[in-house]
Amino acid sequence: MQIKTEDAVRLGFVLDENREPLDHTPYVGKSSFDIELKEILTKDDHGHTVGQPSIDKLSPQDSAYIISKQYVRVPKGYVAYVFLKNRMSQRGLLALNTGIIDQNYFGPISTLIINLSKLPASIPDHAAIDDVSFFRIVFHKIDSNTPIDEDSLDFPSEDKAYGYQQYVSYRKRELTALPKTFLNADEIEQRIKYEVTQKTKDFSFNKLLGGAALLAFLLTLVPLGRDALFAWQFDFNKITERSIKNEYEAKMLKLEIDSLKTEIIELKKSIEKPKVSHVNNPYLAG
Repeated sequence: MQIKTEDAVRLGFVLDENREPLDHTPYVGKSSFDIELKEILTKDDHGHTVGQPSIDKLSPQDSAYIISKQYVRVPKGYVAYVFLKNRMSQRGLLALNTGIIDQNYFGPISTLIINLSKLPASIPDHAAIDDVSFFRIVFHKIDSNTPIDEDSLDFPSEDKAYGYQQYVSYRKRELTALPKTFLNADEIEQRIKYEVTQKTKDFSFNKLLGGAALLAFLLTLVPLGRDALFAWQFDFNKITERSIKNEYEAKMLKLEIDSLKTEIIELKKSIEKPKVSHVNNPYLAG
C-alpha cells in the first residue's frame, strides 16, 4: 500500500537537513517526494575525493556520488522506493544504486551516477539551475491488508541515525575505491593501442636479438666446419699418398720374391742334374 506523499511528509518519513519536520502542505496531491542534493562527491585528477555543492562539467564516463539534503526515516513495517528523476536520465546520467530502502533506516540517501553521454554534464542542470532535486521517493506499507495506525508508527531512534559527516565518509571511502573513469572508450582504445605497440616492439626486439644470436652461432660454426673439412681433406690426401706408396712397395717386393723363387728353382735344377747322370751311367754299374 503506497502512502500519500503529504502523509509521509506529515508523519516524518522525510525530514529536513537538520532532522526537523517539513511542511507537508506543498506536497498535497503529489505522487512522490523530490529529494534534493546537498553535496556532490567526485575524484580529481590525482585520485582525491572532492565534495562540492555543484559541478559544472562531469566528463563523459566520469562518476560522482550525489548526497541528499533531506533525511529519510523509514518506520518498521514500511519500505521506501527511490528512482532517479527522468530529466537526469534523459541527459545520459545513469544511477547505479536505486531501489528499496529497508525499514528502520534513518539517514541521508545517495546514488552513484555515471555520465554515459558524449558531452560533459552539469549538476544541477544549467538549464534549470534552481531545480536541485535528483531522486523521487515513495513509501509503501509492507502489509497492505491492515490500515495505517499513525499513533503506533515505530520509527528508528535518533541514536541509530547516520550523521551527515559519518554518512559522507562512507561514500568517500567507496568512491576512492572506484576508478575515476568508467568504460571510457577513447581511453581504453588508447591504452590498448599503447599496449599492443609496446608488445610489438618487445617482440620485434626479442626476435631481432634471437636472430642475431642464431647468426652469431652459425658464424661460429662455419670456421670450425671449415677447419674440420680442411683437416679431413689434408689427412685423406696423406692417407692416399701413403696407400699408393705401400702398393708400389708391395709390387716391387712381389717382383723380388718372384725373381728369388726363379733363382731358387734354377739352382735346385742345377744341383739335381749330376745325380741323375751318375745313376744311369752303365760304366759305373757293379
